Amino acid sequence: MKILFVSTEFEEQARGITGIIKSMITAAKEDGHEVGILAGYPRASLKDSELLDSKVEHIYLQHYMKTGKKDLFPKSLRGKRTLLQIAASRDYMKASEFRVDQELIVHNHNLASKLDYVIKIPYAYQFINHGLPSVPKRVLKKAIKKYKVDLVITGAPMDLDRKDVAPAKLIQFVHDTMPVDMLETPVDNQTPVKFARRLYVTAAGSDMILTNSQDTAAKVHEVNPQANVKVLYGTASSRASHFTDTSYLVRKGLQKDNFLLFIGVLELRKNLQVLMDAFMKAYPQIKMPLVIVGGKGFGHKEIMAHYKDLPDEIHNNVLFTGYITETDKYALLNNARAYVYPTLYEGIGLPVVEAFSSNLPVMTSNKGALPEAGGEAALYVEDPYDVDEVSNAIIRIATDEELRKKLRTHMNEQVEKFTPEKFHARFKQALEDL
Repeated sequence: MKILFVSTEFEEQARGITGIIKSMITAAKEDGHEVGILAGYPRASLKDSELLDSKVEHIYLQHYMKTGKKDLFPKSLRGKRTLLQIAASRDYMKASEFRVDQELIVHNHNLASKLDYVIKIPYAYQFINHGLPSVPKRVLKKAIKKYKVDLVITGAPMDLDRKDVAPAKLIQFVHDTMPVDMLETPVDNQTPVKFARRLYVTAAGSDMILTNSQDTAAKVHEVNPQANVKVLYGTASSRASHFTDTSYLVRKGLQKDNFLLFIGVLELRKNLQVLMDAFMKAYPQIKMPLVIVGGKGFGHKEIMAHYKDLPDEIHNNVLFTGYITETDKYALLNNARAYVYPTLYEGIGLPVVEAFSSNLPVMTSNKGALPEAGGEAALYVEDPYDVDEVSNAIIRIATDEELRKKLRTHMNEQVEKFTPEKFHARFKQALEDL
């Protein structure tokens, strides 16, 4: 079967959705399908040498399949006005198929090594992200027919239905429904409206919908009870034992088994203000620092303002690291006392499972799909907005040895639910059911 993956995440900074797409591409390739992606990056053809032209194309492709592809586009090509100029020039009409030559893929670990072909529609995702999906849709439909694509899989809800990809089948992936559940965006932000429309189109017009959790599957069925939905749990890294370097702890003045850990984007739904206030109340009993790992997200300024207002003793014992390397992340996971994650909403909560891989006790909330990730291996708070409840949970997860021992007996059971092998089997079954 010839499968085309379509996802705006190919041109965005890596997130949880990106990991799901990579896992689907890998599984499809391992099952012997012909695998390709829709790419929207521009490139001026050299035309003087077919070999050099192909090498340049492969350089672009490998970069495109890494994280953060926006630097492939000059700033002048990112705005709506420029897109109108592109539309007037009709450059976006030049759909083409590029066959991937694996001998020209320099790094075998790059996701480009999983691809057989690329269908290019210049600026396709930029049109989609700026609310002009009808522009590339017409070109995409012709390309799907011309290049004999059998199945289109999207990485997130898109304004596509069956007729837009016919004669191919359409599977859409729904990671979560956060934009319409959390309503965190500013009042002038149209993200909830746009997402709601895409979710409705997805639920009504897809041949199959894949979700990240039972929780999200139920929300899709609220939109369309007849939707064909399959749950495809993501994969959590289980390579904790591969990382033994503890030099990061020395650099940061941390001691093994004597700090609490949070890993996630610094955004309002992660509930970091409550976490810091709860930590402040718990600190006299636990006497260990809190390490917060992650880059800036929506509400970062409010979070940091809250941090600056903490009393000096607490302020000095809360460490923000920003983004860190995988080696340093595992230095923290493998040596922390507990993982504290009282987030308000998650599509599934794979960081919880990743903590289990390091045998690390977890405190989290029972919201969204988090109980699916945590199972019986996590300590839950019923009301993550309640500072006292979160504080008491922090004390328990850090000091109650009987509780910690009990939670650890269930960790392997949860980790086994989120292995690449289980993901592969679920994905294969979904395609067979289609």
